[in-house]
Amino acid sequence: MNTHLTRGHLFYEHRRFTEAAEQFRQALGADPNDPSAKSWLALCLLEERKFEEATRLAEESIHAAPDDEFSHYVLARTLWARNRRREALASVREAIRLQPYDAANFALESQIHLDLRDWQAALDSADRGLEIDPENVGCNNLRSIALTKLGRGADASTTMASVLARHPEDAVSHATQGWNYLHGGKTKVALDHFREAMRLDPNQEWARAGIVEALKARNPIYGLLLRYFLWMSRLSGPAQGFIILGAYFGNQLLRNVAQAQPALAPWILPIQIAYIVFALSTWLASPFFDLVLRLDKYGRHALSREQTIGSNWLGLCLAIAVAGLIGCLFAGFDSPWFWILVVFGIITIPVSGIFRVSEGWPRVAVSIVSVALALLGTGAITLFWLGRDEAAASLAGVFAIGVFITSIGINALMFHRIKK
Repeated sequence: MNTHLTRGHLFYEHRRFTEAAEQFRQALGADPNDPSAKSWLALCLLEERKFEEATRLAEESIHAAPDDEFSHYVLARTLWARNRRREALASVREAIRLQPYDAANFALESQIHLDLRDWQAALDSADRGLEIDPENVGCNNLRSIALTKLGRGADASTTMASVLARHPEDAVSHATQGWNYLHGGKTKVALDHFREAMRLDPNQEWARAGIVEALKARNPIYGLLLRYFLWMSRLSGPAQGFIILGAYFGNQLLRNVAQAQPALAPWILPIQIAYIVFALSTWLASPFFDLVLRLDKYGRHALSREQTIGSNWLGLCLAIAVAGLIGCLFAGFDSPWFWILVVFGIITIPVSGIFRVSEGWPRVAVSIVSVALALLGTGAITLFWLGRDEAAASLAGVFAIGVFITSIGINALMFHRIKK
């Protein structure tokens, strides 16, 4: 084997991707058509987020060696990283056709199925990989995740306990087991596994996210909401949309019944209040408890940059809303202070949704719309303060409709992934 390839492999195994890439480039200098060097260089560039160049090299590798399964595997990895999942699935299946006895191919197929929210297919792919290599760590992790999504938490934990008994130093396996326990409501044990994963690999993002959720779940209110969030995460996108819209239209139906049958209104009102509180909680709980976690000496370091920024914006909106509430207590709820309370209380909905959508144009769009709504709401407050109540009420109505439409849009964009 070319000595540059050998050195490149060693650098890659130690996650020194820049040095590895340099070795693979030197290998290509000796043989510009070497498909192996092109494939490995593509993987290095993928780690550096140079997606287009990585894709080009992977395609050139296939052109140079169309029957080389590794070239198809690398292209599948590249396409998957770029959120082009259907194309990635086709590529990995070609790799499997060419080499049906490589567990790594089935692990990647399982991962793609997970991203497509096809839990059973993900489990089937992982099981096929384990038939080839029963101790394959990747397939075992993916099998456990699929089992959790299918509601088979006990089986998932058993799978990972077996893996960790053989590979106690594997960070991803500890993170996977942590999420298994978090799905099962065992927050303390989950936190132990997440911390161990971070000790083994300080850059383990999945474990870091788990630590944040586990720390927030120490609050019983957020703990209940987290169980709901995790349950919803196991459902398909259409199923989640059906539940959200079903609850909304159910609440509208109850309102119509209360109007038609005033005698039933006292019984219906608590249900409507509970729905509104729950709906607002699903929007605001995560960023609000991120804000609370800023007070925790350990938790503040676990928050990501996005979570910190999101909690800052939410905190600012809540602070202004609280100022409006204090103003109402002194000047009365019929004063303009009331509209400061209402506008900045409601604007928390789109603001809290900014980091719930994908990075790229969805996040930019939600950010722009949120700023526009804030300006619209501020304009309504100004008009109320100037005594132009009729114009202010019209502007406030447009503001409210805008927030409602934006919240629907955010729910839709949450399932949209930008192709890179």
